[in-house]
Amino acid sequence: LINRSSLPTLVIPDGSKFEPINNILYAADYRPMDNDYALQALKDIAEANSAEVRMVHVIEKPKEASEEKRVERHRQGHFFEPEVKYSYKVVKDKKGVVHGIKFYLDKKGDHGMVAMVKHKHGILHDAFIENRTERMAYHSSMPLLVMPDL
Repeated sequence: LINRSSLPTLVIPDGSKFEPINNILYAADYRPMDNDYALQALKDIAEANSAEVRMVHVIEKPKEASEEKRVERHRQGHFFEPEVKYSYKVVKDKKGVVHGIKFYLDKKGDHGMVAMVKHKHGILHDAFIENRTERMAYHSSMPLLVMPDL
């Protein structure tokens, strides 16, 4: 469903209990998005719950962010203004993006949901490159909002 849906999809793990959503971890890769509408579902949920959006970017290798990524980070953050409080976080984790997200979730312990953007990929990419969104869906113990960038 995650791979085929052109609509935002909320994946709720089996056996999970409803918890108030005070903070939402948005796993941001800061790749330019084709459509700002991809973030609208996240903004709506955050606003309805008076939740803060924590834009978390996981890096595996320390390096300076490109100008394109810096611009995209600020553009995405400003999308939430003025209705939703947001913050930027950087997590350095050599074990990978999914591990870094889990580490940050465990460290803070106060998130009610995770959100990720599903970017368009080609067949070769899907066949040979790890799909982080799918890994999060299978290994997350909290609701996961998947927002397609179509």
